[in-house]
Amino acid sequence: MWLRRWQLRYTHFYMAIPKLSVIIVNYRSSDALEHCLRSLHVATKASLEIILIDNSPEEGAQNRMVLGGAKKVLQAGGWHSHYFPQADNIGYTKAANLGARHALGEALCFLNPDMILEAHSLDRLLAWVELHPRTAVGPRERNADGRIVTTAFPFVTRRYVWGANLLYRFPWPRPWHPTLPWLVPPYQYARRCRTATEPFIAAVLSGSCLVMLADVWRTVGEWHEELTYFGLESEWFKRARDAGVTAWYLPAAEVFHEHALSIRRADHWRVRDEADRNRRWHARRLGVLTLAGLAVIFWIERQLRPRRH
Repeated sequence: MWLRRWQLRYTHFYMAIPKLSVIIVNYRSSDALEHCLRSLHVATKASLEIILIDNSPEEGAQNRMVLGGAKKVLQAGGWHSHYFPQADNIGYTKAANLGARHALGEALCFLNPDMILEAHSLDRLLAWVELHPRTAVGPRERNADGRIVTTAFPFVTRRYVWGANLLYRFPWPRPWHPTLPWLVPPYQYARRCRTATEPFIAAVLSGSCLVMLADVWRTVGEWHEELTYFGLESEWFKRARDAGVTAWYLPAAEVFHEHALSIRRADHWRVRDEADRNRRWHARRLGVLTLAGLAVIFWIERQLRPRRH
């Protein structure tokens, strides 16, 4: 804590405190990172601090070459920046927490490296949290085809834990998909995200682009580091709700997201196993019946999954 206080005092007296600290965790997305950084020029006029945590050392020389282009963009932008290369993939939550601990900005933005920000999008998100200090806000996201992605969700429940989650490739048969709006509660938010013209309160927002004041982050606390893929935002927003912080979806701020690029490039077996572990974490907190039901679901999933050779 003394080091943190010294940093703040030094920053206050010897340089302007940045308005916004942008925290980016890179994992096998270095080719997209440069485009993300370039889009910051049009996304906001606020003073920025860029904190980049690189979780992909195995990309080797190619990764260093691509990251070299990203570093040139950082230097050309004139932003105060920090680069933290990791010897191994420490996971998203640990890396994001590392970035937040070093952030000096008045507000924080957690941003995926495969995001391209539309003009004034960050300005609109920042203006919202300045006007409503006890909030966290997320933008409307579109994928590469221009379709609106669902980024507002309910809290993790029994049905959420048991349901099919196609993002992590749980292989539920397609004939079952018509039942998914009941089986998977997040699907109920899909229509609302597509049709919203005004901001609305959500239970949970995606962490792919999330803005809040630094005071809110310090009040609620860090991402839970046991959770890496499944339900990590739900756990954080439950604590935020208890602290009187609300989540808002802001359709006026638009971004483009090559959705889950890092996850698609990760080893699928690792993503699946980590997601299963996260589901068990939530199930333990939802009771014995949830754990028993999840055990049955895991058995069904393993019968449906193709065998790994």
